[in-house]
Amino acid sequence: MRLETIFTGLLIGCLISLFMNSIDLEIDNIYVMFLLVLLSLLISTINPRYSCSAYSGGLLCIAEISVSYINGIRISTDIAIIMFLVASLHFSEGLLLFVFGKKYSYKIIKKTRGGLLLGYIMKAIWIVPIIIKGMSLPIICILGYQIECFTTSRKEKKLEISLMLFLYSTILICIAFVSIGSNFFKLGGAIYMLLGHEGMHYFERYSDKKVLKKRIRINR
Repeated sequence: MRLETIFTGLLIGCLISLFMNSIDLEIDNIYVMFLLVLLSLLISTINPRYSCSAYSGGLLCIAEISVSYINGIRISTDIAIIMFLVASLHFSEGLLLFVFGKKYSYKIIKKTRGGLLLGYIMKAIWIVPIIIKGMSLPIICILGYQIECFTTSRKEKKLEISLMLFLYSTILICIAFVSIGSNFFKLGGAIYMLLGHEGMHYFERYSDKKVLKKRIRINR
């Protein structure tokens, strides 16, 4: 791991920690965050992209809302905290992609039915320690991306995905603020975490397929 990524990860962690602690919320159950990490590891065995906090966060929030509703108890504000955390991580991911996307990229050749395709892969990982109010130990998050560029330039690709991440995280932050006093928005935010992230994934795939014929080909 580069020294630059270590310092950048620490900086991002400090900024997210400041944001999380500026919100007037304290975590009710510290084990929720450990469950979040454990769930991410478990569902990543289905598909590596499911290791993203949006999936584990959404599923954990839905599970907690369901259990609270069945038992007739108050729905915890931990759900809003998870939303804020997931939104902060995705906003940071968009920022890191926008700044370092082109720098941390490598040429790749992909084999297809029509021949060989020349493109790039933008790939990087950061270790981000985050301190949340009510927890004595920091959460260690892995922030990163792996994006292939065959249909567009690296500049266009990083801008497209960065904007989607900014939009996704901004909407989630707004829902999180409203959800503090609303169980309806707690459930809505949990569902949005999952479906919004899936929507970004499928939009990216659709946009790539749409311009498939315009890709640069290297014939055999």
